[in-house]
Amino acid sequence: MRISICAIFALFLSSATASSQALFDFPPDFLADASNDPAIAVARGGDRTSAVNFTLTATVLAMEDGDTITLEGSNKARFIIRFSDIDTPEVAHKAFTPRDCQCKPIPFRPGQPGGKSAKQSLEGLVAVGDKVAAECYEMDQYGRAVCHIFKAGLNLNLEQIKRGWGWLPSKAEWVRDPQSRPAEDAARKAKLGAWALQNQVPPAEWRKNCWIDGKCDGAEN
Repeated sequence: MRISICAIFALFLSSATASSQALFDFPPDFLADASNDPAIAVARGGDRTSAVNFTLTATVLAMEDGDTITLEGSNKARFIIRFSDIDTPEVAHKAFTPRDCQCKPIPFRPGQPGGKSAKQSLEGLVAVGDKVAAECYEMDQYGRAVCHIFKAGLNLNLEQIKRGWGWLPSKAEWVRDPQSRPAEDAARKAKLGAWALQNQVPPAEWRKNCWIDGKCDGAEN
């Protein structure tokens, strides 16, 4: 009996969808269209959870910096998570890859002042081997899931902001938690974390000034 290519593709799609739901716990009514766009959910006045598209329970495998971690899920599946609502000072990236910036006068990407401290702050909140829950909104351009991370109910994204180790994104639709902005304002006013450092700039500005233009005064290596 001959089986059409369309039938085979339909069977594959059904299998892949079931597998994805098992890995990511997509809501039963999840559709990959604009109705699930986090920006639209926020614009409609919904709370943070209304923008969540999938959840993940996993173990912390590594912490790259103050706002990026690697999780290990079922069957040792690995997920790189970019914290939502926050951009922490950059750490040094010495391995050069094709996806790196131009780094014109320098062969690697030096760390921003406060980058090491931002990572240490996160390490004080969660450790490798800890179980966490991720509530995720979207995938970014580098294939990372953009999420809020919770350890025993503690909002790690918000705690980093409260400690002064992160800037909120420039686009309002990327700020999902209504508590984030007041927390940033309070940390800035109290000069906590990065707000206490002299001549500090947002990480996006550091990436342009240092990693692209080579202006890296005060860099951490």
